[in-house]
Amino acid sequence: MPLNKHPQVLIGIDARNSNWLKTIREIDKISDFGYFSSLHLPEYNLKEQLIFLHELSKHIGTRPLMVDISYENFQLIHKDFHFKKMFSQIKIDWLRLDVGFKIRLFQHNLAEYKNIQGLCINASTLNEDEIKQWKLFCKNNKLDLTASHNYYPKQYTGLSLDTVDAMQKIFQQHKIYTWGFVPNINNPKPPLCDGLPTIEMMRNNSLKENLLIACTQNIFSGIIIADKVNTNELVTIKDIYLGKKVYIKVNLMNNLTEAEIKIINKPHFFRNDKSTYLLRSTASRLYAQSGSLVTPHNQKKRERGTITIDNKLFKRYSGELCIVLKNLPKDTRTNVVGWINRQDLKIMDYLNSQYEVVFVVNN
Repeated sequence: MPLNKHPQVLIGIDARNSNWLKTIREIDKISDFGYFSSLHLPEYNLKEQLIFLHELSKHIGTRPLMVDISYENFQLIHKDFHFKKMFSQIKIDWLRLDVGFKIRLFQHNLAEYKNIQGLCINASTLNEDEIKQWKLFCKNNKLDLTASHNYYPKQYTGLSLDTVDAMQKIFQQHKIYTWGFVPNINNPKPPLCDGLPTIEMMRNNSLKENLLIACTQNIFSGIIIADKVNTNELVTIKDIYLGKKVYIKVNLMNNLTEAEIKIINKPHFFRNDKSTYLLRSTASRLYAQSGSLVTPHNQKKRERGTITIDNKLFKRYSGELCIVLKNLPKDTRTNVVGWINRQDLKIMDYLNSQYEVVFVVNN
């Protein structure tokens, strides 16, 4: 499968999801996400997991499905007539090979399963020689080869950003599409409920921040959300990861002019050449139409997260909207118009011109 044809987002649905049918219906309305499921859950016996996966596959239609499995469970399925029959009826786009898979042990069994369209190898543990071997194996067997990192339920066991970045460069050289797991700490899956990240630094971040990290750092080809997600979170995933649109909650001053409100209410794209101190909107001066429209007032000290609009004393910069990244003193040429909500402060570091930013005013 060409790299640009793989789904950018897979949503985790497995036996731990009590409202999985509702989630699937919501996904159908929101976007063309694929699915990630598992036959590798220690908390459930293999028969329960197979029954669930069989039922899931009937409801997702032609949407892509990745299934995580250990070599031990694959062998159990292969040796049991009823398990094997049930497994063979499930269309699997990528069988994710977890613990214990070796080519020499796997290749003879795989030929019996025409329902498997591709393989997904472990991006977190394989070395480059092993990657080359799997690449050749898939080529010879006409299977689509992808990769995905592990997720790490236990705190402090996730990978570093640098480690993942180095691995991503290797997979890019081999033109292998690679997924990583992005956690949702607001809705974590049991039993540990500490989020399911590939990268440890993401574990306790907001979903919004993690999506921006994944996009701007170019560390994954696509992402898997294995934690639970609600409807609003599915929309956030679509907006940020696919649509490159970010909604930021703000509080505004109560004495703003019509010109300032007009600028704030427009969508903003922030310049890539940002300074240490400011994010600068690329088009806000055009929104102002004329610098003379922005009159000086509300000149205050500017803390991190302050939203400002330069007034007519700033000459040609009048009308430019900025977000303050580092505390700055009062400037008579700059009006303070509002503040970013505390919960969204961290995402400011990842905004650039590829994202459309829309301010949502708190009531």
